[in-house]
Amino acid sequence: MEAKLRTEAIEYLKHACNTSFTQEETAETIVPDAYPDMQTIVDVEGNITLRSKTAEAGRVSLNGAIAASVVYLPEGEERLRKLELTIPFTAGCDASDVTDDTKICVMATLIGIDARMLNSRKALVRAEILVEIQGYGDSVLDYAAEIEDAAEAGLQIRREEVEVSFVSQVREKTFAISDEFHLPAGLPPLGEILKSQVRLSTDDVKNVGNKLIFKGTAAIHAMYAAQQTGEPHTVEFAATFSQIMEMEGEADEGAYEIALMLTNVYLESGTSEGGTMAVELHLVAQAVEVRRHVLPYISDAYSTRFSLETGRMEHQLESMEPPQELGAEVRESVELPVGMVRVVDYSVRTGKVNVGQEGGRLQLKSAVNVSAIYLTEEGGLTALNRRFEVAAEMDIMPHMAYTATIRAGESAQIIPGADGAEIRVPVQFMVRPCRKMRFAALNALRWDEEHPRDLASLPSVVVFSAEGGESLWHLAKRYCSTEALIVGANGIGEDAVPYPGQMFIIPKAR
Repeated sequence: MEAKLRTEAIEYLKHACNTSFTQEETAETIVPDAYPDMQTIVDVEGNITLRSKTAEAGRVSLNGAIAASVVYLPEGEERLRKLELTIPFTAGCDASDVTDDTKICVMATLIGIDARMLNSRKALVRAEILVEIQGYGDSVLDYAAEIEDAAEAGLQIRREEVEVSFVSQVREKTFAISDEFHLPAGLPPLGEILKSQVRLSTDDVKNVGNKLIFKGTAAIHAMYAAQQTGEPHTVEFAATFSQIMEMEGEADEGAYEIALMLTNVYLESGTSEGGTMAVELHLVAQAVEVRRHVLPYISDAYSTRFSLETGRMEHQLESMEPPQELGAEVRESVELPVGMVRVVDYSVRTGKVNVGQEGGRLQLKSAVNVSAIYLTEEGGLTALNRRFEVAAEMDIMPHMAYTATIRAGESAQIIPGADGAEIRVPVQFMVRPCRKMRFAALNALRWDEEHPRDLASLPSVVVFSAEGGESLWHLAKRYCSTEALIVGANGIGEDAVPYPGQMFIIPKAR
């Protein structure tokens, strides 16, 4: 006879691809005819934008662009100028599990950018991009949760539970931020915006019903030339936003991670004669929902009446565990050829995180690129560019795989000193553990009703000395008893664990 197994199913999203890589893009730009020759490149900055992303059979692709500004000092002038250029890029990865229906979340981050003069009229810009791609495909987990009419066949059922966190849905929303900011008091009117950097962050995520509400900040850092003198000045503004995203099901059941990317950036002088800066940002928010499930599955069964034939299915799962944060700091002294008087502007970019293991510890390492424009003791402007390494470590949990990203803190400092400068950059590693799980669940059960077990040949009571490593379940199964009979006969608790040498009275089930 075949047992009737009542199954349950959980629909979830399984990784179809999960990768990160860096790639380099280069482009040349030419000084306009109306501009004087370049004498020195002082700095270069850029904002990366996402134009499109697609999933098709076997591949995920994305297209974007880097809007770059090369800031330089012209020959015969003391006023900084800029060259603007757009560097398009295409990136992607091959993955056999990717289909047209794969849900994707992508991030492209500018982790390094520099420029050099090819001649007095031409510059070469090199940009390094970190691309992170997560692809999720539909999947179903089926498992037996109950056996119908178990008592009639004298079936004893062992139930176990496993907790697992699955990605349940991926959603996205495009939106725009538009505002006009007043320059701080004491700063001269805005002439030309020389360069800018936009940093996005999510500050708060809440859920109500099927609505996901997230708030965040777009931090805008810009250097501009004063309207009259051309002297460089820096300003910072914070544009806050609050958005609602429709989700499937009750959003309050999940945990969320939101990835933000720019799709376009517009910065220009505002309407009040150089006293304001107009900002328009276009963004896409990509939300990944993770839900935690408790799976009560049947791991084993036996009968006190029949000999059973059982079948099992082994499930291999990946459980997305809550992320962990690790703080670290770059703290370095650098020597400079000419003394630094004042830092005019600086930027910090973090690179790809290398994840390794050593001595039972997780090792995290990443590059931190620091660039700055500063005023020298000789009265001129010059640039500082340095690359540092930052590291952190933590204990490794068993059966875990780890990925990590890094973000620079807001309180970086470049402090002028007698022979150079001291650089301090706090960073935060975001570690994402993924638990590798494996369990075997009963998926078939049959017996021959015409040939029951010969219980008469078995003793009514067995006295057993435990050797260690057994459980009450194993003792009951071995001697055609039940856990309840063993507990009652020995006056022990249901969760008792036999210890070596412990004596048990094991009654036969009737």
